[in-house]
Amino acid sequence: EVSAFDEGGEVLYRGTEVTGTGIKECEGIVFCLGVEQLPALQRFNERNASYILAFSSEVTSGAAGFRAQGLGLRDGNLKYKHCSNASVFLELPGYQHQTQSPIAHLRGLMDMTNKLFAVEERIGDTWEERYERDRMLDEITEVEEDLAVIRGNFKVVASEKENRMEIYRQPESEDDTRIS
Repeated sequence: EVSAFDEGGEVLYRGTEVTGTGIKECEGIVFCLGVEQLPALQRFNERNASYILAFSSEVTSGAAGFRAQGLGLRDGNLKYKHCSNASVFLELPGYQHQTQSPIAHLRGLMDMTNKLFAVEERIGDTWEERYERDRMLDEITEVEEDLAVIRGNFKVVASEKENRMEIYRQPESEDDTRIS
């Protein structure tokens, strides 16, 4: 049996703790690494669709609410309104999940909306491998309203059964319609 994982190309990101099964074509990756970026993420979400949201586990932690209050922000945690147009969610681990699974933060909305979710699994065992991947991503990253955005076409393959998600960069096409 041949898997869709075998056809993707070079893996940029790999995830586990997967919710959702399927293949998604996405038009970019946006990174939300702190609660101070939530207002910018909501504005980005209103203008874009079919993107991958890579977010720090900080924005779903209990500590985020206290930090947001200190910054005078209305929303203390990532909410569905901030990212409803994302097709794929990749949590970048950092904070421990004390009482809930990572997906619990979005309260079952992944299953109901046919979106894919995973927690990033680190790729590359050596500093050299990590450096090469990060260097490549730096070359294609832009900053938009305090959010890092990687423009381009990406293929995401996820399987709950295999507890595996992979994100691949796709070649650019002539009729490339990117997120703005």
